Amino acid sequence: MIRIIAEAMIPTAILFGGAFLVQALLATYLGLRNGSKPGTALDRTTTALSIVLAGVPPFVLAMFAVRLFFYDIPIAPSDPWVYTLPATWAELGPWAKEFFPHFTLPFLTLVFASIWITANRVRNISLNAFSEDYFDAARARGLPERKVIYRLGGRVSSPATLTLIAGGFAASLWGGFLVEPIFQWPGIGTLFFTATSYADTPLMMGLLVVITGIHLFTLMILDLSYALMDPRIKVGSRARL
Repeated sequence: MIRIIAEAMIPTAILFGGAFLVQALLATYLGLRNGSKPGTALDRTTTALSIVLAGVPPFVLAMFAVRLFFYDIPIAPSDPWVYTLPATWAELGPWAKEFFPHFTLPFLTLVFASIWITANRVRNISLNAFSEDYFDAARARGLPERKVIYRLGGRVSSPATLTLIAGGFAASLWGGFLVEPIFQWPGIGTLFFTATSYADTPLMMGLLVVITGIHLFTLMILDLSYALMDPRIKVGSRARL
């Protein structure tokens, strides 16, 4: 059972890890941009999409994507991807040709499902930060606007932004794993669905332990990273000692 779960973890890590990194970077970029310039067309579009998608689970978008891109506009492969890794460099080309068409649609679905909500929340966090006087002082000293927005603004809002992104990722694991069986992606979500269908109780319990462990590990890394982003935490701990 451990070997089966370990093999299913690799496709899940590829899909969810890639989607999480991309949506975190893009959402932070959009959130800081919209927070520095509220009321623009991009800001209004991001807010509207976040409101619409707030009540739509990722697996609902996955079913819509399957209907659209498998049947109405058949540009995505409808057959399941068989998990393999290239054994030699010569096999890398055929492996990539088989992998990326199956990977692209579930990857884009996960990114699209969460990027707008996260960007809108980062925008609300950074909006308060950009109203502080030291941003005006930085502009008065001649600091370029891009550095004011992304370097200074990102540094000030990074603890709250990371809390939002990491907490959202941990909370979305349970619903996000339902995307895998819809796209026939060979990860732990599909494995859990198969175990449920065949009433394989030991495998279901093992998968629940793994998913819960990922959730708790994400929150632990989040707590440990606070000291790296906010020096006041280190100073406060030393003062108490």
